[in-house]
Amino acid sequence: MIKKFKRITAYFLIGLLFFSLMPAGGSHAAASDSEKETLSSMKKVTENDHLILYFDEADTKVGVYVKETGDVWFSNPVDPEDDPIASGYQKKQLRSQLSVRFFNENVQEATMDSYSDCVEEGNFETEFSDDGLTVTYTLGEAAKKYLLPEVISVERLEGFAAKLESSQSKKLLRNYTKYEPDQLKEADKKELTEKYPGLKEHSIYVLKSGAKEYVREELAGYLKDIGYSQEDFDFDLADNGYESENKKPWFRIPLSYRLDGKRLVATVDPRNIDYNRDGYYLVEVELLPYFGAALNGTEGYIFVPDGCGALIDHDKKADSVYTARVYGQDITMNVLSQTKSQTDQNLTVKLPVFGQKNEDKAFLAVITDGSAYADITASTSGRVNSYNNVYAGFQFLEYGESTLGSMVGSNSFQLYSAEAFASAYSVAYEFLHGDRADYSGMAASFREYIEGNHKSAGDSLPFYAEYIGAIDKDATFLGIKYRAVTRVTTYAQAREITDRLLDAGLDNIKVVYTGWANAGLHGYAYTKIDPVSKLNSGGLNQKKFTADMGSKGVNVYYGAELQRVYRDGLFDGYSLLGSAPKYFDRSAVKEATYYLSNGMVDSNDAISLIRPTLAAKVAKAFIKKVRKTDNTGVYLGSISYSLYSDQQAEKYTDREDALFCNQSAVSELETAYDSRIVSDNANYPIVIHSSDVINVPSDSNRNLIISRTVPFYAMVLHGIKDYALDCLNMTDDYTTTLLKSAESGAGLYFKWIYADNSILKETKFDQLYSVNYESWIDKAIEDYKALNDVLGPLQQESIKKHEYIADDVVQVTYSNGTKIAVNYSDKEVTVGGTKIGPKSYGVINR
Repeated sequence: MIKKFKRITAYFLIGLLFFSLMPAGGSHAAASDSEKETLSSMKKVTENDHLILYFDEADTKVGVYVKETGDVWFSNPVDPEDDPIASGYQKKQLRSQLSVRFFNENVQEATMDSYSDCVEEGNFETEFSDDGLTVTYTLGEAAKKYLLPEVISVERLEGFAAKLESSQSKKLLRNYTKYEPDQLKEADKKELTEKYPGLKEHSIYVLKSGAKEYVREELAGYLKDIGYSQEDFDFDLADNGYESENKKPWFRIPLSYRLDGKRLVATVDPRNIDYNRDGYYLVEVELLPYFGAALNGTEGYIFVPDGCGALIDHDKKADSVYTARVYGQDITMNVLSQTKSQTDQNLTVKLPVFGQKNEDKAFLAVITDGSAYADITASTSGRVNSYNNVYAGFQFLEYGESTLGSMVGSNSFQLYSAEAFASAYSVAYEFLHGDRADYSGMAASFREYIEGNHKSAGDSLPFYAEYIGAIDKDATFLGIKYRAVTRVTTYAQAREITDRLLDAGLDNIKVVYTGWANAGLHGYAYTKIDPVSKLNSGGLNQKKFTADMGSKGVNVYYGAELQRVYRDGLFDGYSLLGSAPKYFDRSAVKEATYYLSNGMVDSNDAISLIRPTLAAKVAKAFIKKVRKTDNTGVYLGSISYSLYSDQQAEKYTDREDALFCNQSAVSELETAYDSRIVSDNANYPIVIHSSDVINVPSDSNRNLIISRTVPFYAMVLHGIKDYALDCLNMTDDYTTTLLKSAESGAGLYFKWIYADNSILKETKFDQLYSVNYESWIDKAIEDYKALNDVLGPLQQESIKKHEYIADDVVQVTYSNGTKIAVNYSDKEVTVGGTKIGPKSYGVINR
């Protein structure tokens, strides 16, 4: 009884201390006793109207108190030592705020983390600011020796010694040898000066080589206590022209935290990272791997932006972790691969976000800087520890094998990118509670990042009709084989199809016209624009077609391929030597195509590419040639979703810089055509420059760890951008895609030609096996009208909530209260008193 009373008294005092630290008026019920105890032992760093930031000066974890809700979030689990699953090593990992992955010169991979390789040894420095703090970690076995100068001027060392207690001062000086230039023999002076050039200018102390490890540690501790810092050490190296002989790996990394409104922003700037580059190559930094990690048994899930979006239930049994590169693979870095990736690149990470729901609270993390360097990793409890966690890692150096690997040994000849960084690595954490603490709340929060950029127009669904103008195919003349430009949809025929849609009552038609220039659909580089004259017929050319569509309220978006080059052209301003991105060894990078039968690379059908720094130039060529009118727009090709680096040293462009180049090119088009931009399966940085997006992902890659998919991408866009999912007449499952369109609040998209499908047989376009418009137009009109009756009035609304109400039944609630149910099952279901037929959808209330 006495022990129990003491325990209750202790908790009471801890709780009293915790509440005394909190601002008046806040709700505190959300924090557990363990969280309160932990937070009360931490240093309060700063606060704003929404958050209070705390810091543990012993193990460097941070805590965030949310004033509005009383929720508490930590960068690391509170009680990692109690984890029954984790090994001793894994328990240290749970206490780490960052980790690094690196190679040595023998291409042997290794890792270090901030706790095991730094904090445990006390090798970190902390600097506080008005809105946060910066913790500088020095990782590595040599950290203690690194902060003890091997050589230092007499004046400086004796100055530091004077600040110490007498016994410490004597011990410090006793372990250094003093050299004075005017007292040295010429031979000794010459030898010492070569090693310590500072001796030419002043007398020096040199650390005795026989000093024991524990003595060096003790002396470094003396200096640290009186303020000797990394900056001091760096000065002493420079002052004496001395190069450290430390050959062990070490890394010095500043990690900053600051409060920004309702968000905690964590940042590592790669330009401020220092490490031992003598035989070591830093390739990745993982940031806050256990922020908000949920102990097993915690109700909730992890959200990852895989394709359309996906959830990973807490504690799901899985042998693997989820990991994916933000914005998909880098073609340049994948150039040596001989097989097609098992990851569908149309369903990769399009949005730089992730999140986690832990019971009645959740966080959304947005990668605000360095997203093109990033990958996202998620893991569930039971593998190596008892926690469910999700985080971002950032590429420092790209690396790959040499094309000479087979000659010199592929394990001994690895190449690395340059150290030139276009941005920092930053992740902003926003905190949600109650009804907003789910993936719907996460989508609403992320929508704030792009809201105001564009608003959906009209009160009806968009209908996207893509017309392919021309293709090139084999032909013969006098027995000689050549490639002939073949028209498949002239401007007059495109008008005819569009008029049928208009006559049927469709009033939000958006025409996408591709294959109109440079020998057709897969033609020459757009560095020079040459319209296909064969598309002019019946007195209707491009100018008149555009004007005619404008008079009927239809925008026309002409295809602009800013990256891919399918055919070699004469005098088009493009050459592989000068215009293509390069691999490390200066070989031109091409985008691979693959045999359908085995997924192997088809070396005879690779697609040439335009280096990122030329994208704006190509955009300007397009602008110069395509006349701007009130209804002219641009359809972006692969630049919407493809992001690749250029490893040529003189023109090095990393992924983040390439992203900037792509955005700049699209911005040129956006300005020129009054924001009428249709992007394709677009990554977020291109989405924000687009008025419309087609081929919005409707599924994920369904990694085995994933529990279910959610239309997060569409939930973010609805009410801000117009969009459609996959091309309906090209999809493997028309009915399911139509239902997903209903679930996602999406318009419809069809790809058509006027000519018969047979014209595409035995060409490079035979994958377009069902694109003749006559086969589809009546069904397209019927399905559009039915879907528009349900979703048309909701185009200005945002999606407030999406939820599964059964395994095959979802319900979507819009901001005006309207509920839509979608039934994927083969049986009729009743939702909210309304019957929804099998494979159907309907309004529950309006």
